[in-house]
Amino acid sequence: MQLATPAWAHQICNSHLLRELKAMMEAHPEVNWPKQLTRLIKDALALYKEGSSPTEVTKIEDRLTKLLNQKMGNAAGKIPAMWKGLNKHRDKIFLFLKYPDKNIPPENNAAERAIRNVKVKIKVSGQFKSGDGAKDYATIRSVVDTKRKHKQNVHDELVRIASTPLN
Repeated sequence: MQLATPAWAHQICNSHLLRELKAMMEAHPEVNWPKQLTRLIKDALALYKEGSSPTEVTKIEDRLTKLLNQKMGNAAGKIPAMWKGLNKHRDKIFLFLKYPDKNIPPENNAAERAIRNVKVKIKVSGQFKSGDGAKDYATIRSVVDTKRKHKQNVHDELVRIASTPLN
């Protein structure tokens, strides 16, 4: 679903990748590929925290290419599916390193937190009464969440919007 959403680019969630890789290592400790990919992702995350140079990013991408060029199609368990998916979306794995000026997070935890309110609303009321109601709710949540994220006054912004004349 995330990769189908219109956007200029998509970042695969590295937290989810690490969880999947951990399960693979536990299920198939004899296969070295998940361990190597885990180490690479952890190195990339450390580089993200420290700040990276283009040369360091290239080294990370080269390591990824070497790992994805290993033939894992006949490996045990879910490893082939992950290998195939990562090959298909290799440009989305370390996007957070390639564009440091865009402040792309390496995981989608903030996005999941943002939609949690909608899921709770649906669970409590069972549904939205109309498409317009759902759209209005999403718009208001977007404004509130954005203002909170930027440590700005939510109330002042809602008052400003409410007092702005419609065209």
